[in-house]
Amino acid sequence: MPQFLSRTVPALSLARQRLLLLLLLLLLWGAAPAARADCPIEARELPLAGGAILHYSQTGDGPPVVLLHGLFASKEQWHGLMCHLAAAGHQVLAPDLPGYGASRGFPRQDYALPRQVERLHEFITGLELPPLALAGNSMGGAVAGLYARQHPRQVSSLALLAPMGLGDWSPRFKQLLSQGNPLIPLSIDAFDRELALLMARPPQLPRAYKAKVVAGYQSEQPHYRQVWALVHRARVDYCAPSGPPTLVLWGSQEQLFARPPEPAVSRCLPGSRQVLLPGVGHLPQLEAPQATAAAYLDFLSRTGTP
Repeated sequence: MPQFLSRTVPALSLARQRLLLLLLLLLLWGAAPAARADCPIEARELPLAGGAILHYSQTGDGPPVVLLHGLFASKEQWHGLMCHLAAAGHQVLAPDLPGYGASRGFPRQDYALPRQVERLHEFITGLELPPLALAGNSMGGAVAGLYARQHPRQVSSLALLAPMGLGDWSPRFKQLLSQGNPLIPLSIDAFDRELALLMARPPQLPRAYKAKVVAGYQSEQPHYRQVWALVHRARVDYCAPSGPPTLVLWGSQEQLFARPPEPAVSRCLPGSRQVLLPGVGHLPQLEAPQATAAAYLDFLSRTGTP
């Protein structure tokens, strides 16, 4: 890795409300690997074109794995899974995609999925990474799928965790959306509904903390709505007669998307491996990092990809 392009940076003094929530969730699930001596997760940054800075987490050594988070999320969602993959002999990198988490200073158009793919390519080529295993959750799955189609030589394998666009929005989500976007909660009750939508076992959070999170959504409501308008109607054509070995993983309690039937996925992605994790919702990397890592590592070993 060229040191002039990437350097370790200290933790941010002011974290966004969403980032604080994700960190708290990791603590509640007993998965705060950054504090573990056997799994040091470094906070790093990479300058991209135009002067913007992309922040990312990194741990481990070996064949690289890059993990992409979903809409309104951040790299910290992957920290638990990262430690399991690093322990199995991988270098694991999880960026804050442009405009999310700590990766600020990007123009609004960079939130569109085609621009996310271009920026991701800047990240991967800027770090001079060899062909890698690429995985994404939700919107991150869509970005990963698009990237694999556009840069097939750079992707040795593809993992799609509850990916956006492979199936339609679920009837439950559409019902909630008609009452106000559940992914942009503007009240404590709406925040509770969001957690119940995304997780099979949502944690019990203090009401005062929920109020702080909701206040963040309220103050940045125009921003969230603009991003939603750019992303939610994006169409991703995952189907291809050939491509990298592909894992499609869902939680059995998925509620955000309507999980497509296995035969339909097999026709779309011939030879893909499909896994259903019991008792898990839309964020398997958060709710079940060990089981998710086991399924992912088994996929990598079966396909013979690094």
